[in-house]
Amino acid sequence: MSRTPLIIALGLGLASVARAEIPLGDLAGAQVGLEGLVQWDINDFDNDRADLNGRGPDDREQGIRRAELVLKGRGKAGVVDWTLGYDAEAERALDVNLRWKTALGSVTVGQFKQPNGLEELSSTRSNDFVSKHTAGNLFALGRRLGVGWAREGSSGGAQASGFTRELSRGFNRGRGWSARGWWSPLNADGEVLHLGASWVSADTPGDRSRVRVRPNADFATVRLLDAGAFTNTDAQQTLGLEALWMKDTWRVQAELFQSRIDRYAVAGAPALGRAFDARAWALQGVWNVGGPGFGYKGGVPVTNVPATGERLWQVTLRWDGADLDDGAVRGGRGRALTIGANAYLGAHLKLMGNVVKLWTERTPIGGAAVVDNPTIAELRLQLHW
Repeated sequence: MSRTPLIIALGLGLASVARAEIPLGDLAGAQVGLEGLVQWDINDFDNDRADLNGRGPDDREQGIRRAELVLKGRGKAGVVDWTLGYDAEAERALDVNLRWKTALGSVTVGQFKQPNGLEELSSTRSNDFVSKHTAGNLFALGRRLGVGWAREGSSGGAQASGFTRELSRGFNRGRGWSARGWWSPLNADGEVLHLGASWVSADTPGDRSRVRVRPNADFATVRLLDAGAFTNTDAQQTLGLEALWMKDTWRVQAELFQSRIDRYAVAGAPALGRAFDARAWALQGVWNVGGPGFGYKGGVPVTNVPATGERLWQVTLRWDGADLDDGAVRGGRGRALTIGANAYLGAHLKLMGNVVKLWTERTPIGGAAVVDNPTIAELRLQLHW
């Protein structure tokens, strides 16, 4: 049974009197706090060809997207901290880990976000758009169990991790490793220039894999871009490139992913030995109307959420897409333009609105192109503490 209503009630009761994190006192020498996040979304589909939510004339979907509770403990000496997080809506573990800080960098053991994907590594509560971009939804690993190391300096940093499956059963599996490095040649006086790269090498469980993505709407049930199911797969390698520029109240960032699935041939079917290559990209910008500026930590941008009684208004724009065509595999090509606005109303409430226009095309070998260009309106009400 979902615990979402309990989390919403807890948040409404405590957010009215608490700051961004609710202090719970000391436990075994650590200062313990409680964080929460509840997101309620509406997706309204203006379909072109495909019925994106599979409900015939009913083109609207609404409901809880996330209902997260996170306990955090910080050692008084600042050397060790721990996190226990759970999403009651998805019934899925979030960050569940222990981290040590040393002179040579920090070491994390447990489940945590793997070091690839600039948007994916940013805090979910301060996402710029209702749905994450196509590139990240395709190729960002998200959270996995593993051991990681990270070190950050004044002009750059590096991360590395060895990982396996997710903690919760029924979600992502597969072992592998990942690494990310970034350079900040400019990081002063309210201006940041960031350049980074990541690499992931992961096993494909059961020698099977699938590459597909929703059309920039979390409640869509149809994938307009779908390369199908692959068999006889060995591993998947993904290169990620990222760039970020921030100055005062402006932020622009870009990501590019190039991914390859290696396949081995079998007797009588040499074509199965051909690798599959796919790529995806995103370019997006945010303007904090009237301020404040952005923060920067761990090689990712930070939105400075306002305090109680203050407001923050944002205007957002994104252009993203993917190419899942490679040889005889015709997964399709797509692009999407998203225009949006966000309002942080005090320290605990956020409203978001997006309009997404998609252009997709799938052309089977020897067949006619299937063009599908829907429009999606998205709204989100977010409570965070």
